[in-house]
Amino acid sequence: MDLNRFRLFLIWPVLVLLAGSCSVFRPSTTPLNDMSYLYRPDQHSLFPRYLVFHEDAGGSTVFGHIRTGELLFSQANVHVQLQAELHIHYRLFEMGEPRRMVDSMSFYHYLLKEDTGEDYYLNFRIPAETGKRYMLEVITTDLVRNRAVQKFILVDKLNTFSGQNFFPVHAQTGRPYFRHYADSATVLRLISNDPSIDTIYLSYYSTGYPASRPPNLLLPPERVIYLPDTTYAVSLSPEFVLAFPRPGLYHFRKDTNRMEGFTMAYFGPGFPMMEYAEEMIGPLEYFALPTDYNRLITQPNRKLSVDNFWIRIAGNMEVARELIRIYYTRVYFSNYYFTSYKEGWKTERGMIYIIYGPPSILYKTDQTEEWIYGREGSRDAVRFVFRREDSPFTRNHFLLLRSEELVTFWSRAVEAWRSGRIFYID
Repeated sequence: MDLNRFRLFLIWPVLVLLAGSCSVFRPSTTPLNDMSYLYRPDQHSLFPRYLVFHEDAGGSTVFGHIRTGELLFSQANVHVQLQAELHIHYRLFEMGEPRRMVDSMSFYHYLLKEDTGEDYYLNFRIPAETGKRYMLEVITTDLVRNRAVQKFILVDKLNTFSGQNFFPVHAQTGRPYFRHYADSATVLRLISNDPSIDTIYLSYYSTGYPASRPPNLLLPPERVIYLPDTTYAVSLSPEFVLAFPRPGLYHFRKDTNRMEGFTMAYFGPGFPMMEYAEEMIGPLEYFALPTDYNRLITQPNRKLSVDNFWIRIAGNMEVARELIRIYYTRVYFSNYYFTSYKEGWKTERGMIYIIYGPPSILYKTDQTEEWIYGREGSRDAVRFVFRREDSPFTRNHFLLLRSEELVTFWSRAVEAWRSGRIFYID
């Protein structure tokens, strides 16, 4: 079994991520409706990315990116040519009590196959004012396929220091860069919305943030120590480019007296994939016995060690392949959905997602997420509540509210994996 080439499992991501509904998603507009589809890639055909740039005091621009391979092209149109049809609908809510909708708009985009490359870029302006915070809901619909995906983006315009006051672009193409993590080939330019600023400050933080501790440990919330390895001034001249020579966090600030700024992470050349046996060991910490885990990290042949671990718990090669495919699909999507100042698989949402799979029910507000596994209200249902943690590095970090009732369910889930079974709550 060649674990170093395990990315083949992504051929079947929607089949093995976990048993679940395959119904067509219908966008919800009520925050307390079930939003479990947000973390169920089997219910998505589109994976658009969006970022916000505060260009001036009176408004902000939203940039979007869609891979055209995710769209369905059809000749059922007046041109009788292969064409995709996109519908973009957004609603902008001013955060507060009560939350107030301040703007809403829809756009249609028609893409002819012969005129479209691999990537499609779009942008639109929203009336976000300085001194306020908003929640932006964007629904992207492939009208030909009749499938949609919903995104929620925090628009932070309280001051001119936050990360959305910077605009990252590819150094060679000038195209927007939508991820908050880089790969080994990433080279960027960073544009500020304040043309009078010609110098900013870069703080480098080496990685090493640990994986989350299991929920059966009633520990206090984790705390991040914001102590950089180094800080130095860099020029924002057109000649300056950003490269990421070593793993860690790269945090850019206008003012060293404030922590707000723009952060880019580099977690390794293949991230969010985990391509090598050495990388595949880390996520096993969540269920492997301490003796097994120590053996994994100390054996000179890591690939053989990982192979033997999965075969031993599975009982045979065929079951081992299936477990690997499911487990590391969850690791991949944890990185995709939950990466913050550390890899998504290391976060508390990532930990639960890997061991339990996507939640059966998800209730989401501006600051919290409630995950329910099983039928809501049933005796065997288990509930996890996560609360957004303010961080100068990210808006995507949530911490688990720990309680004694989670201990038993976690023990059952871990024991299932150790026995070569996927834990599932009906």
